[in-house]
Amino acid sequence: CVVAADMAYVSTAQPPVERKTSDCSNGNNALPERVQRLADAQISMRKLLETPDRWAEKCETVFNEFRQSTVHLKKEKQVLDELDDKDSVVKFMAKFCKDRPVYKSRSEEVLMILLWSEAFKKACRNTDIEALPPKVRQDLLGSVGCEGPRESTGSSMVAIVERCLSARLRLDLASDSWAEIQQGLVIRVSFAAGSGDKLGSSVARRLLLAKLSAAALHDRNQAAESVVELGRRGVAQGVLIVPQTCLLAELGKADGQLTYPALTVEDDRGHLYESFIQAVRDAVKELVVGDEAKLPQIVAGRFGDPQSWEIKSEGFMHSFFF
Repeated sequence: CVVAADMAYVSTAQPPVERKTSDCSNGNNALPERVQRLADAQISMRKLLETPDRWAEKCETVFNEFRQSTVHLKKEKQVLDELDDKDSVVKFMAKFCKDRPVYKSRSEEVLMILLWSEAFKKACRNTDIEALPPKVRQDLLGSVGCEGPRESTGSSMVAIVERCLSARLRLDLASDSWAEIQQGLVIRVSFAAGSGDKLGSSVARRLLLAKLSAAALHDRNQAAESVVELGRRGVAQGVLIVPQTCLLAELGKADGQLTYPALTVEDDRGHLYESFIQAVRDAVKELVVGDEAKLPQIVAGRFGDPQSWEIKSEGFMHSFFF
């Protein structure tokens, strides 16, 4: 005997109360019906996104229908993989998470089930990740490096990010050739013990999704936006990346001498930097999508070369320790 959840509203300001009813259908016979209910709920999601004037009235009902279908099919990964129009589902969920925070735990439950499907995981990465619950964001971006800043001496990777109006980097000393970006971000990075390809990939995605940038000629009172958000709207962005041997040092109290942490990844830092650059390029192609999307320009220096750059700063700078 399979237990199903029958929803009854108590208030639009609170999640609905569930009361249990019995569904004694044979499991095998019930599966096609559940798949159809899931498909019907997905269609309702798409239609509601197309009629925003009905959103406030209908979104909770549609969500509950989809949640019930998803929970009943949580062990059927193939069904989730084969569901049509995953983009509408994740767009609905992102909007619902933002508009109905009281449903946070139930939204998280649904999304974590969907993330068992790699196809749904890819679709989620193409939506507004910042609108999703923290646990879901962590799963999408990778758990490595997500626990927040540590003591600086224990950091495996350091990034100093500065918003710019324009910047240029010398790519070749002999020929004095330069590459230039306009509005966007300048990122200086260094690696130390504990760094790895997985960490670099996670950091690349997090910096592109972080609200650190802005459009050209924007109002300085406006909130910052991510490179991904701007790129999806067709707003030109650039990312200039500069490798640094080390961005952390200690100043001697008595003699004023600089000391640096042990660079135990000395022989591997070139590979880690190249892996990070490739992760940035891959993440841009994966995340900046849509009919109006414009891929950000990526400019990167070569590890081991003397670094020289010029920047017209917008005065916004942050340092991050991973």
